[in-house]
Amino acid sequence: MIEITPSAQEQIRNYLESSADDGDHLRLAVRGGGTPNPQYDFGILTGSGDPRDTVVEFPGFKVYVEDVSVGFLKEARIDFIDGPAGGFNITAPNALPAQPPEASGPVADAIRRVIETQINPGIAGHGGFITLVGLEGETAYVRMGGGCQGCGMAKVTLSQGVVKTILDHVPEVTEVLDVTDHADGANPYYQPSGK
Repeated sequence: MIEITPSAQEQIRNYLESSADDGDHLRLAVRGGGTPNPQYDFGILTGSGDPRDTVVEFPGFKVYVEDVSVGFLKEARIDFIDGPAGGFNITAPNALPAQPPEASGPVADAIRRVIETQINPGIAGHGGFITLVGLEGETAYVRMGGGCQGCGMAKVTLSQGVVKTILDHVPEVTEVLDVTDHADGANPYYQPSGK
């Protein structure tokens, strides 16, 4: 179910031998599974844990995987990186959002034309841009970039500008979904409060 590299296993065994009580194991869970920025809880479990947990055995230790996290953590890989900024590195492809289906064909071409001629010129002054990243049935998936990624007004731009313009010009589309990772925006045009 999960892979732990030999170097990570060695670090875990060393830690459990030097710092943990007998019977302590590890517990792994994910918060925000299925979103662009899942967070992993990986730490010492004292006692037997939740009986619903899935137990994965490794030489010298067990990992208890939280029941509601099992689907997100299938094919997860735990590695240990040496160095000053090192530590445990967890990658879990099933914890990330699914990629939207590829956008191709005449409807996708029409959406791209609308984005390039009607939408992007209007948001270019704020350093932003929109791209079509997927199309499934009547649903278009778009990603905001530049000044739009992480902008405090992104929802307004999306609902009152992007969605309305695409729906008005491409009748085959009935829904437009934003798949942008706004938390990763490096230079948003408008900083939301608290940033």
